[in-house]
Amino acid sequence: MSKVVRRLIVVLISVGLVGAFAMTASAGLKKIAKPAPDSVYAAILGGLKLVDSGKYDAWIDRYCHRDTCHNSNVKKAYKKYNLPALSKVSSYCMKDGGLHVTREKDKADGGKKIFLKCKDGGMPRPFHLKKEGGKWFWTNV
Repeated sequence: MSKVVRRLIVVLISVGLVGAFAMTASAGLKKIAKPAPDSVYAAILGGLKLVDSGKYDAWIDRYCHRDTCHNSNVKKAYKKYNLPALSKVSSYCMKDGGLHVTREKDKADGGKKIFLKCKDGGMPRPFHLKKEGGKWFWTNV
């Protein structure tokens, strides 16, 4: 076989594998249009809405876990770095007013790790939450 034919075969196989991966990735997609008020999805969606609108103090008061936002230095860092970085993609994560969940994982501490499809063609973004006192709180941004 010539080098051209070999390269063509490699390209065709690569395209086939990428296509198969893309189809399986979208096959496991769970669309959450209107989450239940006390669900983990409602906490993610509510938090994203606050971050998207620039209401960082409200996000910290309502959604930041007490172990995460345990002092004023952490809160300042979140407002200066983490939340503005999240605000750049938050609108992409809210698809048609809802969420597109690609994967969920239970964590050892009783929390959940939810992966959302935000940007088309991008990697799913993880969100870490933990339930305390009947409410879901974010443990990481």
